[in-house]
Amino acid sequence: MSGASVLTPVGSGAHHCPACGTPLPAMTRYPWYICALCRERITDAEGVPLEFANTSISGGFAWRRAGDETFHEARGYLGLLDGRPVRVSEARFGGIVAEPMASPSAVVGPILAEGEDDRPRGRPPHS
Repeated sequence: MSGASVLTPVGSGAHHCPACGTPLPAMTRYPWYICALCRERITDAEGVPLEFANTSISGGFAWRRAGDETFHEARGYLGLLDGRPVRVSEARFGGIVAEPMASPSAVVGPILAEGEDDRPRGRPPHS
């Protein structure tokens, strides 16, 4: 990971991964999204790397521990990136998106039911 993460407002036309600082295209719907390389480092509470996928060509969300054969369907997953909580879920129109959580006290694990969405929504995550 590079030095301090650089966070740029979406209106500037630029975005930087909040985990590593890599420049990325800005997306209004996901103002604090994490880059694909950092998303690959997300783990469960025991430090086991996780893998994420869509369940079909039309979307859906599934997760598994790296090396496991079976994917598990869920609404999303609250995982850890460098010990900090992140929410991973299906992106609108398919794909997978991960964003930092605003609350450091999030419970790590699959999101199985409708619940409070704790994404930062336009403000930087707590340091």
